[in-house]
Amino acid sequence: TIRHTELPLRWFAGSYIAYIITGMPIAVYVYYTPSMISAGYYYPILILLLSCNKFFQALRFAAQIGFFASISEPRIGGTYMTLLVTLQNLGFAIHSSIILYVSHWLPKNYDFVIATGICTIIGIIWLGFSIRTLNQLQEIPTHEWYLLPIKHSDDVMTSNNHRTSLIEDESTSRII
Repeated sequence: TIRHTELPLRWFAGSYIAYIITGMPIAVYVYYTPSMISAGYYYPILILLLSCNKFFQALRFAAQIGFFASISEPRIGGTYMTLLVTLQNLGFAIHSSIILYVSHWLPKNYDFVIATGICTIIGIIWLGFSIRTLNQLQEIPTHEWYLLPIKHSDDVMTSNNHRTSLIEDESTSRII
């Protein structure tokens, strides 16, 4: 399952691709909405398309949170997780605000379709440029993400196949 994976950023990349792909049929469906909104099948299909898109969005979010949890330093607990999630939410808010602002300049009948197309292209380009970085980030040992200098032994695999570091706190000389 995603909760026990050692590779949450690979899950992120896969769900990101699926999220982008499921956005395209929604844009096409919205484009044809005026001609089929009175049909009895309109809302069930719309709900199905949106549900698929939201599923992959949730999977992408869970993968990000899994990555954040795997790199968070145990000594500062949820503070690090809160910082990472806040930065993630800020990034989402910024790009959403930009697209809403830019949509005012697009033709009103086609603004959603054009904005979705532009965002899809940008998303594919971003993933193409960042997939190598995501894989490199995934391979960094856990202890290298920690904020404070610590003594550590090599990463070890626990009984449930989670990669972890044995950490020795310098101030108290005890294993955390």
